[in-house]
Amino acid sequence: MMEKIEETAIPGWKKAGEVFKERARDMASFYSWKQRDDHFKIPIKKNAVSQRINRMGKFLLFYKGERDWTECLTVYRERDIIEKGFKSMKNDIQSLPLNTQRDPATKGFIFVCFIGLIIRMRLLN
Repeated sequence: MMEKIEETAIPGWKKAGEVFKERARDMASFYSWKQRDDHFKIPIKKNAVSQRINRMGKFLLFYKGERDWTECLTVYRERDIIEKGFKSMKNDIQSLPLNTQRDPATKGFIFVCFIGLIIRMRLLN
């Protein structure tokens, strides 16, 4: 579509923006355009394309029990947030040079990270 729009000349009696919207239709939000003489130069908006790709697909959640679908989805998302939080805490611990010489200091640092994770989860809820 991009090549087709770039190849076709812009009629002199129409506004370039209107011509672009007519030709690009639903894909107009994924392109930006510049007019060069009587043709378009069209670069792709990479962020818009990436966001669209990230929203593509289906999501299936199987469960066994007597919960309704909203409760199951809520539990799944909370669990996902907690797992991501633990990964973040793990990265925090690995990235910092602890420089602790005794076990109690290391355990204290991990405990403080854990309390911070609990506070973060409460704030998100």
